[in-house]
Amino acid sequence: MTSLLSVPERERLYIAKKIVDATLLKWEWSNGAYRISAPVVCESGEELIIRAVYRSKRTRQKYSFGLYYRSVILVRCWDHGAHRNPDGERIAGSHKHPRSDKVERDWAYPVDDIPLGDPNESLFAFFEEARIEVQGNYQLRVF
Repeated sequence: MTSLLSVPERERLYIAKKIVDATLLKWEWSNGAYRISAPVVCESGEELIIRAVYRSKRTRQKYSFGLYYRSVILVRCWDHGAHRNPDGERIAGSHKHPRSDKVERDWAYPVDDIPLGDPNESLFAFFEEARIEVQGNYQLRVF
């Protein structure tokens, strides 16, 4: 069982300035999707993990960007794809998952500020909101 990280601690990690090495941001094909997994370092020295997933099927695209503490505790997540909240509310497109002491990704709220069309642009929008600075030259992936 994973120990929980309080909402204030998740918020502290989320708003802290962070860096990621651009050479580690490589989209790799695995299990039917392009994926990135790379360490992100906070100013305090604490290490987080960024995980990104991109799937595309003809007319449908799905994105997921997550920032994790100790590889499993969700700090923040953006998704583009269908989601159903525990109360039955259905979200058809872009949504974000709030930080919570009790659940990881059960609840979400719809948003319209996630850029769509290019996974690279979406990834960098996530980095901007999460205060993650990319150090070095990122190699754009053409999808």
